[in-house]
Amino acid sequence: MQDTSGNSYQTIKIGNQIWMAENLRDYPTNLAGGIFPPNGGQNNVAQYGYLYTWDTARTIASKIPGWRLPTKDDFTDLLNYVKRHNPSCSEFDSLASHNWSILHSGKNAFGFNALPAGEYNGSYSGFYFHGYWWTSTTAAPSGNTVPINVLAMGNNQATIRLAFNPQCFLSVRLIADENIG
Repeated sequence: MQDTSGNSYQTIKIGNQIWMAENLRDYPTNLAGGIFPPNGGQNNVAQYGYLYTWDTARTIASKIPGWRLPTKDDFTDLLNYVKRHNPSCSEFDSLASHNWSILHSGKNAFGFNALPAGEYNGSYSGFYFHGYWWTSTTAAPSGNTVPINVLAMGNNQATIRLAFNPQCFLSVRLIADENIG
């Protein structure tokens, strides 16, 4: 799999889904305002990828043929699959790499290699402790905002949740358009 900047990525088949096995590192200069390096350090990008606003993530995903931003259901299927096929491990342990804080290092049993890039929402937080990945799925509007579903990982847990403003900067994983049956 290759992004619009020419970066190549490892992919992994988990169940009948094909996922990127790395966080997105694409940096189209025309979208630079919607992209930040994790924890403010450009030296973190090679390992952790960039953090993106929701609109930027959707725009980039739409320009990579055969790949898309996952839905809430895609992440739910992923979590259910790893729980069924590795019941002795939590979903966090099954998907997280070994590069989390010493208290929460995962086993990466399925090769998903989830990394704790944290988030940016006016300031950086969660680097090395939490990871958040955009979905394309929105929920019912709440006041002036439209909450977006995300995969949230940290504290030895992996869950789908709401709560993010589309202007937050989070990690991105893409899923292949056509899953293998």
